[in-house]
Amino acid sequence: PYHAQLAIIAAMLLLAAALAPFAIAYSLKVSQN
Repeated sequence: PYHAQLAIIAAMLLLAAALAPFAIAYSLKVSQN
């Protein structure tokens, strides 16, 4: 099941890329306070 594993990895990377800006914005808000 290599394709399934690659699909899971790709989904995780896409999820991380989608959540990264929110995490960065949150960390910037915390650091400013």
